[in-house]
This record gives sequence, C-alpha cells and structure tokens, in this order.
Amino acid sequence: MRRDLDLIRHLLLKLEGEQSYKDTKESAADARFADKYEDYEGAVNEHYLWLFDAGFIEAKLIARADGYRAVCPRRLTWAGAEYYKKNKSVKVLFFPNPHFVKFFFSLFYKFIWFNF
Repeated sequence: MRRDLDLIRHLLLKLEGEQSYKDTKESAADARFADKYEDYEGAVNEHYLWLFDAGFIEAKLIARADGYRAVCPRRLTWAGAEYYKKNKSVKVLFFPNPHFVKFFFSLFYKFIWFNF
C-alpha cells in the first residue's frame, strides 16, 4: 500500500478534534476514502501505524498472533502537532485534490473566455 497524504491529513484532523471539521467535512471525507480503498479499515490502520512509527501520534498497538498490528490512536505528539499546524492551511488541504484543481481551472477558464 502506498502512502496517501490526503488520508494522513484527514486522520490528523480527526485526531486533533477540530469541531468545524467534525461537523461539516468528516463524514464526507470518510465516504470519499471508503470509496477509494477496497479495505478502508485496513488502509486507515496502516496509515495510523505509519504516523505512530514517524512519532506523530501516541497510540496503543495490539499485536495478533498472525503478525497483524492494530493501532488505537490516543493523541498527537509535539512533532505531530507541529506537522499538523504546518499542513493545516487551505492551500495544502485542498489543492492536491485533482477534482478541486480541475473545477477551479474550469471556472477560471470560463470566466476569462466569456469576459474577453
């Protein structure tokens, strides 16, 4: 599985507990990622494991006999909070989304085309 930085941002926003994010965007983002991954829970667990290995979150690891490690995240660490603060901006959160970029440039093109 490859790292998905959008999913990592989403998980950090969920873990940080931004109330405005929880009220408006969390369920839509969960649905978007659930459609993207065949095994959504496995993808979330793998990304939480990467965040734990990077030292961005405190978590409890539960190891099974077959080698699978489940992650129960608790909170962000200092390094995780700094990373979250740097990558919280609107530019970083929305511009990597290709649908947003396509929509933005199509509106810009229509505005320029029809006004000149």
